[in-house]
Amino acid sequence: MGSDASEPTRLAGRAGSAARVPPLALLVLAAALALVHLALPLASLLRLVPLNYNEGWNAYHAEAVFSERPLYPAADALFPNNYPPLSFVLIAWLARGLGDPIRVGRLLSVAALFVIAVEIGWLARLATGSTRLGGFAAFLFVALMGACFGDYVGMNDPQLMAHALMLGGLVLVAGGQSWLRLAGAALLIGVGGLVKHSPVALPLAITGWLFGRDRRAFGRWLAVSAGVVVAALAALLLPYGTIAFESILRPRPASLRIAAGVSPGWLAGLSAPLALALLAAQPAWRDRLARLLLLYGALALGVGFALTTGEGVSYNAYFDLLIALCLLGAFLLRTVQLAPADARLAPAWVLALGMLIWPLLEAPHALLGLGPRILELEASETATLEDVGYLTSSAGPCLCETLTLCFWAGKPAEVDLFNSRQDFRSGLVEEEKLLARIARGEFAVVQLTGIWKDRDDNQVSAQLARELLRHYVVDRVSTNGVFLRPRRDPSHPAS
Repeated sequence: MGSDASEPTRLAGRAGSAARVPPLALLVLAAALALVHLALPLASLLRLVPLNYNEGWNAYHAEAVFSERPLYPAADALFPNNYPPLSFVLIAWLARGLGDPIRVGRLLSVAALFVIAVEIGWLARLATGSTRLGGFAAFLFVALMGACFGDYVGMNDPQLMAHALMLGGLVLVAGGQSWLRLAGAALLIGVGGLVKHSPVALPLAITGWLFGRDRRAFGRWLAVSAGVVVAALAALLLPYGTIAFESILRPRPASLRIAAGVSPGWLAGLSAPLALALLAAQPAWRDRLARLLLLYGALALGVGFALTTGEGVSYNAYFDLLIALCLLGAFLLRTVQLAPADARLAPAWVLALGMLIWPLLEAPHALLGLGPRILELEASETATLEDVGYLTSSAGPCLCETLTLCFWAGKPAEVDLFNSRQDFRSGLVEEEKLLARIARGEFAVVQLTGIWKDRDDNQVSAQLARELLRHYVVDRVSTNGVFLRPRRDPSHPAS
């Protein structure tokens, strides 16, 4: 069974690898790249600017926690909810004291990013015995996140919060496998699953690793995990009923062709760390803790690809892979011998630069473009304030493709164009339900990022585009798109 199950697992044979720690200059470089790629997201954090479709969607569901609108609407609703409830509940409570739930969600997302970086640093230090390598892994994560997936930094979305909670479970398990640690890890992972249910690679990796390492610890893990699963199911069923399960497990169109089409582009920035991690596979499998990290990385790649078969799934499906690669990267720098011991063909600093290649390549663009993009943010904020005022002054319900605009204007949740489109394609809801409302001119304003005769995408079908062009007319254009009013609008006879 190996060592005592409660004993922290550490890297074997690390004492002889002191020379393989990258120089301090590389730690400074990684920190500088992290700062460069965080500059724009942090500058956007509190601005009244729509950053992503998800932001308004999450805000509306947080608002539902304390409103009469159900958090999990009926199956045929045009504003469905397929996320677990915990992030909405947390943001709703915080927003009661702090104000705008969108900004609250952004702050929580940034806080989660830094928590993940600290957890990665701690785990990398535990795996390698080097504080410097722990720091490098932490800064590598932030730099890669900012350079490859910067749109998700500081976005009102629960994904990073879920990863921060689940990675806390890995921190506990890696430090020992006592009953208390395993129970705490299962609880953190369970709470993370109530925030976002798709990051399943880490709990699967822990389960497989414990099964192969220590059957007593594995039994403990199954016992505490079963208790947490029962508690999580009760936390869904008791307040929300079976509609919560039906909503969260709602099917969407899926295809291997979708995953094959989008994954190469999303993985481009991770290609160097992924290739280098393959070099660490053999020595990693011989080490207890590194074997867990390798299992995590392999499962993260497979689960990420499987998730991206779903229509509309974004690159956040590969965040588990990013975390695992940063952890394996630290192990690689400490242990992998690419040349004879007395050779200098592939010192640690060359490998470290390889892992940083994408943030390095993107750094000039990020630096040179920072000033102009901040000016764009200021102009966009001005336009957004005007657009929100325009929507606020419009009597009656509004339909927004950019949900943030309708939310900031105080308009009730009417139509989630993206998820409704998925339901139409899956046959769960009839699109005629929406088309009839358009034909009747029920919406005082319809805001779209753009409208044209042949539009047919994940938000607007060809039928919807035709109905809008038939019954509505453009009344306003801004950087946020076009604003349509009914052709026979008594409050706007000139239209």
